[in-house]
Amino acid sequence: MISVYIKTDKFVEPDEPLYYLVAGNGVFLVKKAGLFTAVVGAQNVAGLENQSPALRLMIPRVPRNVMEQVYGFFDVVYRQWDGEAVAFLYYSPERAEFHGRKAGIRRASTA
Repeated sequence: MISVYIKTDKFVEPDEPLYYLVAGNGVFLVKKAGLFTAVVGAQNVAGLENQSPALRLMIPRVPRNVMEQVYGFFDVVYRQWDGEAVAFLYYSPERAEFHGRKAGIRRASTA
């Protein structure tokens, strides 16, 4: 197993001939040989599973009736004024409710 070290302001280089170094600008593989020490960026870490960037929302799905109101708002703005609009949707974790606010209606430019 290859050791892993974290580079802080108190980091002291270990005597190990091979180790991973986690630094502020990435993960590196450090290899010490008789005539040199190489520090190279590590795109992959041997023996570990891959991880992709991810985002998981911890809120429920937006209720259908709320989405229908939002869609209806944009539909009215477009049909009546040939315009553009902005709608803000807020979620209250304390009350487990969605709240909407309509704003920014403007007529589409003719230029």
